[in-house]
Amino acid sequence: MLMLNKIILFSFAFTILLIGCSPVKRTIVFGEDPLKPSWTSQKPINPSYYYGVGKAEKRIHSSNSQQVAKNQALQDLASEIEVKINSSSVLSQKETNRNFYETFQSTIRVEATKSLSGFEPIESWSSDSEYWVLYRLSKIKYKEVEEKKRKQAINQGLYYLDKSEKSPDYKTSFDNLVEALTSIKSYLNEPLSTTLNEKPVFLGNYIVSRIEEKLDGLELISAKTSLVFNFKNCYRDTSNWLLTFDGEPVSKMPVRIKFITYSAQEITSDQNGVLSYPILIKYQENTQRKIEAWIALSDWIDTPLLLSLFEDKYAFQTQNTNSLSPAFFVNTEKGMGQIQKQIIKSGGRIVVNKDDADLIINFKFDTNDLGKANDFYTAKCEINAMITDKNEALLFHLSFPPAKGVQLNRDGARDKSIENAIKQINYHWFQNLISDICEY
Repeated sequence: MLMLNKIILFSFAFTILLIGCSPVKRTIVFGEDPLKPSWTSQKPINPSYYYGVGKAEKRIHSSNSQQVAKNQALQDLASEIEVKINSSSVLSQKETNRNFYETFQSTIRVEATKSLSGFEPIESWSSDSEYWVLYRLSKIKYKEVEEKKRKQAINQGLYYLDKSEKSPDYKTSFDNLVEALTSIKSYLNEPLSTTLNEKPVFLGNYIVSRIEEKLDGLELISAKTSLVFNFKNCYRDTSNWLLTFDGEPVSKMPVRIKFITYSAQEITSDQNGVLSYPILIKYQENTQRKIEAWIALSDWIDTPLLLSLFEDKYAFQTQNTNSLSPAFFVNTEKGMGQIQKQIIKSGGRIVVNKDDADLIINFKFDTNDLGKANDFYTAKCEINAMITDKNEALLFHLSFPPAKGVQLNRDGARDKSIENAIKQINYHWFQNLISDICEY
């Protein structure tokens, strides 16, 4: 009996050994890795610290997974820092909607991520697929560092304010004001109490008010309220403007001018504050349009957050334009109706008095018989056009290519050649005529 029990026990052990050594795959149940630290799923909470957690997928970031995780941890750390808007700050005065506040928060967090200091790495964890890192930042240390940065920003803002007041010209003064505002852009949500000229001020509000004073004092002045385009000036003119601040010319400043086109052209005022914008129009566009001129703050400030504190346009002005179609007096023995129709189609006008005309056109028709063949007569017609002004000064001369006509009789062939010749006088010809005379 004892021997039998030993045999059974040996057989059971041998069976277990065979099963353990068999090539059957193990079933892996995916779940929480027992070695994975708790802070990867639950960020630590400590009233004395800010925490930031970063993660990188090694499959995606195989070459720089650690750096990606560190950057994410810093961003997460910055997001922990609450941004409040003080009622005495410039943002409190300017805030109009939720998007504005969110834009400021986003900007501050980006800036904080770039300049964050005093943080320390606490722990990191790595697996075959992931890399994690945990950072923390002492709230007391952060407050000390921020106070130092705030004082530096205030001092830099005051420095540029002083430079602005001492600047010899408008542009330099304005540029220094922008530098002063840029210096404190990370603290626009705070009052930034300081002393200026022995008086207490909120620095952000003061700088913004000085910039607005500079902008509100700008004025664009035009000597003409309207520009008239006609054949006499060949549909060319120049829109001239004077840029002033409190009545004094402003030089080297960009101004936007727009006419017809979708985009505006940037022009810089010269040393006398003058801006010139040459205009050439197509006379057939017989419409009244406005020239628009304004100061675009985006030409001076390239930071969206700072731009949002001000209006889009300053010193906005318009100038009317009026285009007069060229007046034609036509002298012709053939095809008067057809020729006049093409002139009108080209955008021109017909006048019955030579003294009212910009252009006088004399058409001369030369017809010749070319003979008869197979009972058909052939003739040709050549048109010569003489274009003069109302004082009969020759402006242009043109001979059209000969046109042929074929009919059963001689007169019919001549009439047909004239008809075919007149077809060459279309509205494009009159438009090209203006271009050739004005040398566009």
